[in-house]
Amino acid sequence: MASIKNEVLDDGGNIPSDHYNELLSAVDSTLKATQERFAQMQDKILRRLDDMSDQLKDLEKRVDNVIEDIGKNKFDEFST
Repeated sequence: MASIKNEVLDDGGNIPSDHYNELLSAVDSTLKATQERFAQMQDKILRRLDDMSDQLKDLEKRVDNVIEDIGKNKFDEFST
């Protein structure tokens, strides 16, 4: 592409290759920045899901303990 002085557009117009390269560079950098932000958001979402999973496991344990305690209390009341 460096040896080409002008790039022909679909509508038949010409654009200087340095402007064309600037446009390609701008699009490329925008795409890279978007991909980076997407990856960061993906990582953040996955971390939050992991945290929520841990919290749900903790809640399940607490609920199981409460149910177990209630069952023991009822058994103790029944046996006395």
